[in-house]
Amino acid sequence: MPGFAPIYPDTRAPVLVGRDAELATAVATMRNLATRLLTITGPAGVGKTRFAVELGRLIADDYADGAIVIDLTTISEPEALDGELARVVGLRGVDGQLELDDWLRNHQVLLVLDN
Repeated sequence: MPGFAPIYPDTRAPVLVGRDAELATAVATMRNLATRLLTITGPAGVGKTRFAVELGRLIADDYADGAIVIDLTTISEPEALDGELARVVGLRGVDGQLELDDWLRNHQVLLVLDN
């Protein structure tokens, strides 16, 4: 599926140089049950995507349905986000929002939204 990529715990992201402390902090933050959202920011080219994918790989087993990366570079309007999420997880019904709500309610998955 375009835009959708599962993260497998045994697949490493490209090398992250000098990010061990930040990665350990992010893993601990995400394993805190109170955390529902983690935003990774920084200038272009510093490795935010690689960092997020590696974080997802490290904690994918914490989620019954694993972790997936969704590339949002094709989204230009915030209103299109729900439709894109529904599309990449394979929902094709008449009422995408209701289906997406149901899908999210019935899956324990880490969503890594890139861009």
